[in-house]
Amino acid sequence: MPHWPVSSGGSGGTAPIAARPGDAGLRSWWGRRQGGAPLRPVGRRPAPASAGLSPVRRPRGGASAWPHPHQGCFSLRTNLQSARIEMSGKDSTYVLIPGAWHGGWSWRPVAERLRAAGHHAICLTLPGLGDGDDPTGLGLKDAVDHVVSEVERLGLTDVTLVGHSWGGYPLAGAAHRLPGRVSKVVHYAAQVPVRGRSMVDDNPPEAAAMLRGLIDASPTRAIPPTLQFVQGIFMQDVDEGTQRLVADLLTPQPGDYFLDALDVPNVSELGIPALYILGEDDRALPRSGAEFAARLGLEPVMVPGTHEGMLTHPDEVAKAILNF
Repeated sequence: MPHWPVSSGGSGGTAPIAARPGDAGLRSWWGRRQGGAPLRPVGRRPAPASAGLSPVRRPRGGASAWPHPHQGCFSLRTNLQSARIEMSGKDSTYVLIPGAWHGGWSWRPVAERLRAAGHHAICLTLPGLGDGDDPTGLGLKDAVDHVVSEVERLGLTDVTLVGHSWGGYPLAGAAHRLPGRVSKVVHYAAQVPVRGRSMVDDNPPEAAAMLRGLIDASPTRAIPPTLQFVQGIFMQDVDEGTQRLVADLLTPQPGDYFLDALDVPNVSELGIPALYILGEDDRALPRSGAEFAARLGLEPVMVPGTHEGMLTHPDEVAKAILNF
């Protein structure tokens, strides 16, 4: 979960990014952090067909027509040679939790590889982060409740919770409420919460003030995504067409997801195995991945890619999860 989002004038489609109060200061701050000139606003345009993501149209007949209700609606075409994944002697269930601004679609490429290895994989979309969702009034408890309710509704056991970025927060909250059901936790470029400290408060003071300002300025108390955000810190290692398409897939993040704190101990106190995976070129975390991993008593397992490696390097991310 990056800590310097730039606000846009809208939440979807191909609307241009409009500057808002505070944007210039945020761009200047990000430029200073990178040691270069301040970033300039950029507009959106529809991504070309070769961008790398291809939509899968919803079949008629409602949700039951999907292979799985949480499978997501986008698949990624990569130029990578598909890695060979050995079938496991025992199938496991992976519940994949997306990060801020993301939905279940972001985990789809990794989920397909987990399924190819003989496992079950469920890609969740948290409340307020589905296409067209209203983010108003949602708090961190709603995200945690959703993870818990889906695991219980589906009668899942021997679950590995996998959280990306800010998804480390709902992961931690849900793990404590699912004793006997969760057997492992995996953090992929994820924040590891400190008890009683919100995501905003776990950021540097300047970034925390900026985030609070963006939330307070929004009529829905949600932070819209921007193309500049994607290009600068989410996935700086891919072509512009893919960056633009991913920017269009992101949805406004409910602000109170960032402002609420968890009142639970560190997940390491649950006594279940934990893994921390980190992209080699990740620029998005407010602290080093090694520092977050250390909160779990771990060292990160490194994989290629940026903060969006589950889209650009799904083979490697899936293999790291399966090797755990």
